[in-house]
Amino acid sequence: MGGRVVSGDRLDPVATNDAPASAEREALMIDALSRARALAEREADLFRFAELAAQGPVARALTDSSRADECLIRDRRTLPYVALPDSFDTYLAGLSYNRRGLIRRKERLAIQRHELKWRTNDEGVSIEAAIEAFMGLHGQRWRLAGQAGNFTNAAFATFIRRFTRITLKRGWLRLHRLCDGDRTLAAMLVFHRGRRAYYYQSGWDPAIAELSPGSLCLARAIRTAIDERLSVLDLLRGDEPYKRHWATGCDETLTALEAIGMRGRARLTVFSAKERFKRGLCRVAGDDAWSRLRSWMPTW
Repeated sequence: MGGRVVSGDRLDPVATNDAPASAEREALMIDALSRARALAEREADLFRFAELAAQGPVARALTDSSRADECLIRDRRTLPYVALPDSFDTYLAGLSYNRRGLIRRKERLAIQRHELKWRTNDEGVSIEAAIEAFMGLHGQRWRLAGQAGNFTNAAFATFIRRFTRITLKRGWLRLHRLCDGDRTLAAMLVFHRGRRAYYYQSGWDPAIAELSPGSLCLARAIRTAIDERLSVLDLLRGDEPYKRHWATGCDETLTALEAIGMRGRARLTVFSAKERFKRGLCRVAGDDAWSRLRSWMPTW
């Protein structure tokens, strides 16, 4: 489940809403897990569950019922979120004095002095043009940092183009664009579903770095989500410093490896030893020590 070219956050089996109570839906999920195990026993040694919701029913079942030699919990990740109050001013009041001042100054600078305007989705342009502008800005931002960004994989970029068209039709898409006339200078891709907003990716022209475009985009996304009476803006996986400035809380995901049969338990023992070595190496030689070792010994 998950964890390859793309992956999800808080993954869990999906149960029908026909079950009248959450306990019954959880029972359906655990039953599905048991059936999947039975099928996997025929041809696999390990069952890998990537990015499980740490408090979800499958993660609880794995950590509660499996013996130590049958399940390895690894790759715990932080998922910051913003609990949305009734107004944007109330949200700002909960930030530090410096953060509040920065947001207000940059908004005034962008809107009043530079006369930039916010547009959403396909406002003023086709959705195809808006997405291409967003992807281009995302690439510019990451190339400046010496990285490729998320959309260099052609298949993945095609998926995002298709998905944004679908979500636009369904009313889930919020592509926030800061524009100078017809030109998009900064953009943030957000999805609204139910009472939750999901921040996905952003990008901006390095020429407007003085405006703190990332902060402007995130403030815009939070303001819009509050105006639409949503309850949470999910910043998704990653404990990047900028998220800490905005978040009001954090969830957690984990990846679990469950052994299937004797061979699976033997492989899990090897994985466990490798994980202990990795943690010890990073403590002694720095956080990037494991990556450096892998570059020298790629089969590890």
